[in-house]
Amino acid sequence: MTDEVPRQPQHDDVERIDGVSLEEYAAISAVVAEGTRPFGDVLADFRLTDKQWGPITLAWMQRIALDVQTHRELAKLPTVFSDAFARAQDRLAPLPPLTVEDWAALTLAVLTHGSPGPALKERQLTTPDYIRLSRHFASLLSSDPVAGRRYERAFLAMQPREPA
Repeated sequence: MTDEVPRQPQHDDVERIDGVSLEEYAAISAVVAEGTRPFGDVLADFRLTDKQWGPITLAWMQRIALDVQTHRELAKLPTVFSDAFARAQDRLAPLPPLTVEDWAALTLAVLTHGSPGPALKERQLTTPDYIRLSRHFASLLSSDPVAGRRYERAFLAMQPREPA
């Protein structure tokens, strides 16, 4: 018996499922998640049917889960999927124009409501907008100390004050 970790598949080594690569699966999933078009129309654009999509989704989810079970923190497929989904989603719509302070206000509103729904509705944002914004501000706030301090100041200034 050996403690060797099995060879990890590279994303370009992974066989397609019913003709759909992992990157294509992520791109299709991003369009579906955007929710702006009928599901059947999205699938038709990719020459797929609803009957094919269910088994393709199940097979990709099983393959990703197996990669995680086999390789644990070294699994590649979840990252390949996530990165491809993000790239595809970002191509579908522009980033809503929010400042760091706007993001702090949205974050506080989500925390106050306990879910994003009401805060997004108040700002006429969609769930896909929120996901794009989350990625954008996670990157910005973790790499730009000035933006991070602006966010912190705004977030703290908006906190409800304790009664004296």
